[in-house]
Amino acid sequence: MQCAEQKNSNFSQDTLKCPQCGSIQNSSDAFCMNCGYSFNQSKKCPLCNEIQENHNKFCINCGYDFSKSNKSSGEIRKFKFLANQEHNLTECPNCNVKILKNSEYCHECGSKIIGSTIATKEAFDDDISELEALYKKSVSEKYSPNFKFAYVIFLDSYGGRFLKSKEREYNITEDDLNAQAIKDDFISPASPLLSAQKSTVADLKEILKAHDLKVSGKKDELIERLGDNLSLEELEEIFPEKSYELSDKGRDFIDENDYILFYDDNYYLKRVFTPNEFEMIFRDGKYSSKEEMCNLIIDKIESKNNMDIFDIESLIVLYKAINDQFNLLDNYFKLFIYSINSNRNYTDPDEFNALYSLLHSLSLDIDDLKNRFHESYTNFNIMELRVPEKDSFTYLLKLFSGMNMYEIEAEINQKFFAFD
Repeated sequence: MQCAEQKNSNFSQDTLKCPQCGSIQNSSDAFCMNCGYSFNQSKKCPLCNEIQENHNKFCINCGYDFSKSNKSSGEIRKFKFLANQEHNLTECPNCNVKILKNSEYCHECGSKIIGSTIATKEAFDDDISELEALYKKSVSEKYSPNFKFAYVIFLDSYGGRFLKSKEREYNITEDDLNAQAIKDDFISPASPLLSAQKSTVADLKEILKAHDLKVSGKKDELIERLGDNLSLEELEEIFPEKSYELSDKGRDFIDENDYILFYDDNYYLKRVFTPNEFEMIFRDGKYSSKEEMCNLIIDKIESKNNMDIFDIESLIVLYKAINDQFNLLDNYFKLFIYSINSNRNYTDPDEFNALYSLLHSLSLDIDDLKNRFHESYTNFNIMELRVPEKDSFTYLLKLFSGMNMYEIEAEINQKFFAFD
């Protein structure tokens, strides 16, 4: 048993696995006997033991400067053979040399890589300063984003019905909102006649009769008659329940934060932004019109590195709101491309009826239409596309010629997804 263990131990020490083809080779071999890979083109970082190519000036994992190390080290037993595969490469944004996508440091210039940006100490300090400033500004705000959003919606519906679903959505009770509105003078005591609205017609007639007043007419007429003939003190005695109505100050608050109502009315914006994220857009962003408001949101969405289908749907809502027809068309094209490539029956007939109507109103010539579709297809980066551009454009023309999206998707599923 001991001999067997010794034999296995010697075997593992004297052999290595080729990272290119996976075959087991002798550690003394300079090349893989199976695929010809050279075992002498790698080196190990003495600081973190990361295996990498010999020409690297800095370690791709920890940033170690190889000029400080002894470069005459022995043969490398283990390494990562990725650099010769194009799909695993990207560029260092500082020196533009090719680097591995998972590199934390550039092997050429030694810069730390975060996503597609270079993280210098100065940039890090700037980020910290900006975050600290945002924190200070956030905690100095009178209301938290969740409370503020519920508050504006509550005030906008004041006198009507604040839905229980809003209480659950923003985790705020109507009683809390009402108490804050009284405290802020956003609602003010109303005439007792507002409480009279809760009374039945029969009750109102009894009150009128008790004061020797005419009892005929509709409910609004009966209430108006009470207001015309009774003093404020008499009305308050008859209707003791205190009522409130939205004040001018409350209306100003709603007008100053109308972006919240726009957010609350749009399902897709809620899928893209939390209340806190949406609030951040307008914390420093000023606007004086609906178009400027929408453009602030558009800029935020389009600055994202990785967009998804809810971003596209939100952009459709926004471009529709400001009547930007060509950007609207671009996003309708992307929605169409997503739909025919998703194999998930992502079909909203109203959306594609709107695309049909938009194409009809723009009346583009075929070359312009083809060029615009090409641009949308080329810039589409939400998912891997399985339906080629030529076929996609053909199906777009079929949609315009009267074929509905259900028929189009059924045909595409049969042609491109039949073996999934």
